This record gives sequence, structure tokens and C-alpha cells, in this order.
Amino acid sequence: MITSNSPDRRRPGRWPAAGMTRKQGGRTRAVRISPGRIGRWSARHPWLALAVWVAFVVGCVAAGAAAGTSMLSSGSVGQSARGADVMARQGLPGASREYAYVHGGTLVSTDPGFMAAVGEVQRRITALGLRASATTSADRTIAAAAR
Repeated sequence: MITSNSPDRRRPGRWPAAGMTRKQGGRTRAVRISPGRIGRWSARHPWLALAVWVAFVVGCVAAGAAAGTSMLSSGSVGQSARGADVMARQGLPGASREYAYVHGGTLVSTDPGFMAAVGEVQRRITALGLRASATTSADRTIAAAAR
């Protein structure tokens, strides 16, 4: 037995609409809409199903157009956008930097061979049209930084 506020008397034995209830064995159960039921309906009414999908797509496109879009200066979204925003507020985004780390297994930073290797890295970076500088860190590793 199907119960609702306005039963569908035109189609006895059919589910009238979503949100209806069905009495079975003294209990009232909600009518469930399953993918199989939707598939059967779509197979029986292909043109109406197609029209519903086209209307859905048109509605989504219209809602997206009504909501509008905004372009981000960095082109990033989500966490990347938040990170870019924090960096911009702190004044961090600047010129890109590239680092070349030079280290030796047996040489230390004061050895002439090691300094020659650092000089060669600086020469190659400068040949690329970049500015190069060398600094010594606490663990005696030479870093040639290019900007």
C-alpha cells in the first residue's frame, strides 16, 4: 500500500514520487531511489532522460556564470594560493635563486683544489648571465649562489 499526502491514483502499483512512503507488514518505509531504478526509468524514457541531463548541464553552466570567476595573480589555488598570499604579505617573493653546493670527500674548503672547483662553478654561473657569489657555511661547505 502506497501512502502520501496526494496519492497517485492514475497509476496504481507505481511509486508516485520521491519522498513517498510504503506500508509493508504494518511498518512504514521510505521509498528509496536506487541507481537501478533510475537506470530502468532512463531506459524507458531515453529522450526525457537526455532532456533532463541537458537541462542539468545548462543549469550548472548558468549557475557558474552567475557566480562569476576571479583570476589570481599567481595562478594558484587552495593551499598554494594561501602560501603565495602569506609570502606576498611578508615580502618574500623576489628574484628566483639557484644554489650550487660544492663539497669534497677529502678536500676542505681552504684547500687550493677545492677553491679552484668553487671558482669554476662561479665562472659557469656568471657565463649564464647570472650573478654568483661564494660563501662558507659552518660545516665548511662552499655554496655558490646564483640569482
